[in-house]
Amino acid sequence: MNNNKETTRLSEQDKELVGLVAVGLTDDEIAAQLQIPKEEILNHIARLLAKLGAQDRVEIVLYAYSDPTLYERISTAVIRRTTKNPQVHTPSVKQKAS
Repeated sequence: MNNNKETTRLSEQDKELVGLVAVGLTDDEIAAQLQIPKEEILNHIARLLAKLGAQDRVEIVLYAYSDPTLYERISTAVIRRTTKNPQVHTPSVKQKAS
């Protein structure tokens, strides 16, 4: 897999796709999110794998979480967009009663 400096080479569409793959969406779910046919998603993922020098989706996930910019994007925009209740993914700290 290529170095994280490759992030600058990724288009906005690539970065969005990385985020959607990283949060575990299926091809069908990604197609629905991006409103494009599943076949296009498969082509985009194949190109993304080649761009990143990745062998599989697991490496896309590792790449996404190792890059601070992409991680921030995933933890905010992508999660908000892909879930009906973003608070589910936001941990809260509860204090004990004294």
